[in-house]
Amino acid sequence: MKDSVYKNKGGKYTSAPARAVAFFASQKTREVNTSPRVGARIFYFVKNKEVYMQVDTRWFGTVDIDDNKIVTFDLGIIGFEDCKKFTLIYDVEKGDEAAIMWLQSLDEAALALPVMKPEYIMKGYDPVVEDEILNTLGENIQSANLAVFCTLTVPEDLTKMTINLKAPIIINADTMKGVQLIADNEDYAVRYPIYDILNERKGE
Repeated sequence: MKDSVYKNKGGKYTSAPARAVAFFASQKTREVNTSPRVGARIFYFVKNKEVYMQVDTRWFGTVDIDDNKIVTFDLGIIGFEDCKKFTLIYDVEKGDEAAIMWLQSLDEAALALPVMKPEYIMKGYDPVVEDEILNTLGENIQSANLAVFCTLTVPEDLTKMTINLKAPIIINADTMKGVQLIADNEDYAVRYPIYDILNERKGE
C-alpha cells in the first residue's frame, strides 16, 4: 500500500500508512492532551480531481490527509469516547518505520497520542482478545489486514517511559475501523518500561 506524503507547513510530518492502529494508555498523556480540549479545524479541498481533508492541529500545524487515511472508532477511545475520527502522523524523515508515531484526533486539535508498534518492544506480541469484539471491525477479518499499536507514557523523566501492552487498539485496514481491546494475556503489563530497549535499538 502506497503511503501518503502530505506534509504540514514545515514539511516535517505526514499522515501514516492506512495499516496502522493505536491505543490511549497513560494518565500523563491524558493530562497533556485534554487541556484545553479544542475541536480541530477541518477544511476540504480538491487536488487532481480528488477531495482531501486539511486539519489544523494543535501540535503539528496544518496537515493534509487523504480520506483513506482516516480511522473510525465507533466507540471512541477510553477517556475520549466522543472522539471518533483519527489519523496516524509520523516524522516524514523517518518514514513509516519511525519508532514513535502519533494518533491525531480529527475531532479535537489538542488530542494527539504517542503510539508504537508493540513488536518493536516485544517480539511475538500476540494479544488474546474476544472474537465478538473483533467482529465490530467488519467482515473478512484476517491477521493480514489487521494492525496493532500501543500507546506510550512519556513523562518528563524519559528513563521512566513505558508502553501499555495490556490494552491495544486494533484496526482493520480494509474497512479502516478501529476498536479498543483489553488483552486477556496476564503477562502483558499496563506500564512496561521501554527506555533501555529503545536505547539498545538505536544502533539497529
